Amino acid sequence: MEKVSSRIDLVLRVCVPSLTALLAVLLSIIPFGFPHSGAITPSFLLVVTFYWGLYKPEYFPLLIACAIALFQDVLNGEYMGYNVLQVVLVYATVFQQKRFLIGKPFAFIWFSFSIMMVFIGVIVTLLNVSFFSNQVEFQSVIFKMMFTIMIYPLIGWLLSKCHKTILKDDEVE
Repeated sequence: MEKVSSRIDLVLRVCVPSLTALLAVLLSIIPFGFPHSGAITPSFLLVVTFYWGLYKPEYFPLLIACAIALFQDVLNGEYMGYNVLQVVLVYATVFQQKRFLIGKPFAFIWFSFSIMMVFIGVIVTLLNVSFFSNQVEFQSVIFKMMFTIMIYPLIGWLLSKCHKTILKDDEVE
């Protein structure tokens, strides 16, 4: 019986980051309306990717993150690879800066996430304009970035609670 319990525990540990990412994708379907800005949805998946990429990348590998981002592209009717590119940028940046970020206070982590979101917003906007000749509504891009930055503390706190309870035997930073 103990073997079954330990196997279930292991499956939960491995699946929790992916399940939270899938939940983030499902949340992305819900548009949030703001006056004079239309429907804006924050990038929940980027918050989840940042968190798990920083604290538990072994349970949330890049390949799984990309597959979930591709699912979000399909679900939201966006260009194939649109969210994948953003997830890869977040994951690569977190991977490069992990040693620098681990152990820092929450405010510093949030500030780092904020800078990354601005960077990604600029890159995605430039690519959108360059490759697709789309007129970009800069107000929407700015609101989306700001909204994503504003929800980071709440989503980060929820992921932290999930991390501490489900992955309790692992080291939680």
